[in-house]
Amino acid sequence: MAQPRTSFTKLPSIALRSFVLRSPAQTCTRTRLLSHSAQARPAARVVRPPKYAVRQERLVSASSTAAASRRTLSQGSLFSEGPSGSECVIHPILLRKACTCPHCINPSDKQFNYSSADIPLDIAVDTWKQDAAGNYSVTWKNDLPGYQDHVSTFSADQVRSWGAAEVPKRVSPSPPKFLWDKDSFPLDASTFPYHDFVGSAQGRAKVVYQLWRTGLVFITHMPTDEKAVEHLAAQLGPLYNSFYGLTWDVRSVPGAKNVAYTHRFLGFHMDLLYMHEPPQYQLLHCLENTCTGGESQFADTFKVLDRMAASPEGQRHLQTLQLTPQRYGYFNDGHHYTRNRATVSSSPFPQPCENADHPAALSHLDRVYWSPPFEYPAPSDLEQDIEANTAARHFFSHLLNSDQAIVETKLTAGTCTIFNNLRVVHARRAFDVNSGKRWLKGAYVAGQDFNSTFASLRDLMPS
Repeated sequence: MAQPRTSFTKLPSIALRSFVLRSPAQTCTRTRLLSHSAQARPAARVVRPPKYAVRQERLVSASSTAAASRRTLSQGSLFSEGPSGSECVIHPILLRKACTCPHCINPSDKQFNYSSADIPLDIAVDTWKQDAAGNYSVTWKNDLPGYQDHVSTFSADQVRSWGAAEVPKRVSPSPPKFLWDKDSFPLDASTFPYHDFVGSAQGRAKVVYQLWRTGLVFITHMPTDEKAVEHLAAQLGPLYNSFYGLTWDVRSVPGAKNVAYTHRFLGFHMDLLYMHEPPQYQLLHCLENTCTGGESQFADTFKVLDRMAASPEGQRHLQTLQLTPQRYGYFNDGHHYTRNRATVSSSPFPQPCENADHPAALSHLDRVYWSPPFEYPAPSDLEQDIEANTAARHFFSHLLNSDQAIVETKLTAGTCTIFNNLRVVHARRAFDVNSGKRWLKGAYVAGQDFNSTFASLRDLMPS
């Protein structure tokens, strides 16, 4: 039986502010700047006008209302009883947009058949009914043009998912990261035959799962042709294009425009940190490697930060690495790029980790940016607290370059390594160009594209 028209208790517009999530680093930076600002001015000048107290009260009220709405939704209820009768706990504009019927969402391309900008501001629920299974049917007043007499249906599971979190989860929770050093890196579990990787979705899921967990895998028995790395990278996502091209050669050349194209030692670094969004995954496919030297080295920066968290001194340096920006740049061969980044980047969303001595300290760890060879050489006014930052980087670098942290291997022809470029640093020992040949082929994949592949394969991975 159809229920009467319902009202909606409108949240204050300021409620949108309560959903803005800041990383711990952003919060700490703002707190510090405010603290310095307060010290520099007379106390009387920092007294805020009463409007801020009113704003805070509205924020608290809106947050409480939103929490109550989520509780109602999580119970499978779209409407609650209010002073004036049934009240929809979701704004009617948002509820109208949530309709996924074939008239609203194209079944083939999964895109909207209308523009959300055309939803009338005065749209409202006209009638609603709920069947025995808890599913809702809703009709509308002042609906979109061309959608007269439209009926939207929402399943009970759909309604419950809206209350589960602010952003509904479409895949199973992500597996925990596994932190490693020289002694704990799971080499056997991180090595996969090429044909297993490209031969089936199950094989690909195993590689993607391990790459997510450890940030470093090896693919063996690959064809030794120049196009093989393109095919391999495409299993993870579209190739990331940079000024080096979709793929590039890593071998010693005269007059090199990048230290990677020399025979010299190349210390621990990450690639393209001077770009707006650096590639998160890098592939290096070995086509030839008969030179003396040229061993590849890898280290897990997350594990290094775990070791830093073991002492008060390390914790202090860790905080500095979160707060202080470092400038990276590339100005060569007609290219001009620069970017400022704190060494350690945090996320507002917790991420569990294994093989960590201090998991609580790392629960919000997101990315690390470390690339000393590609730092910007000129002084910058962003280099605040330069002595504290340098001391913190000394501390981090000492642990990073310790024998305990380093996994070393000499790539052989037909082997490809794939690693998380924003977690795992890589280095290369010097090699003798007169003793043989060394030729690697490289490619990148963006983090968002890899995450899409991960989500599509999640059901084939361990829970």
